[in-house]
Amino acid sequence: MFYSLEDSEVLNPDDDVHRLSLHIVYLPEIQKRLEQFRQAWNLHPLRTENNRTPTQLWTEGMLKNIATDSTAVNNVFGENPYSDQNIDAILAQYGIQTLPTLDEEEFPAVNVEPPQLILTQQQQTSVHNAIQHLSDLKIKYQACCTAIISILQTQV
Repeated sequence: MFYSLEDSEVLNPDDDVHRLSLHIVYLPEIQKRLEQFRQAWNLHPLRTENNRTPTQLWTEGMLKNIATDSTAVNNVFGENPYSDQNIDAILAQYGIQTLPTLDEEEFPAVNVEPPQLILTQQQQTSVHNAIQHLSDLKIKYQACCTAIISILQTQV
């Protein structure tokens, strides 16, 4: 995807404005798609495992081996798996929850080095307002570049 932006001369990877625009537009989209894939993968039935999901298999394996001295089990439940600690809380640390959650803060994220160009909170809000109504990512990226350039030109 990014190669096509470069080939069409829409993206210059050496330009700070373009890199910041990539971060603003594409990082949330990439993270959203990774999360969708993770959820789908962990919840899809495996025919060879009696249609149980990877999440069900992992949970079953951990609970089946809770009384063993396995390093993997100890890493999850601690040295004393029968302590007063709440098993639901421990499983939640590994993304397994008894009730569905909408809290996006609990999901792991990809760490990407931030761009050198830094906008103030007000400038970031202005850029987000300029692009929030756009759904096509390429157009959104171009509008983001334009908004950032406009902001930087008014500073000078």
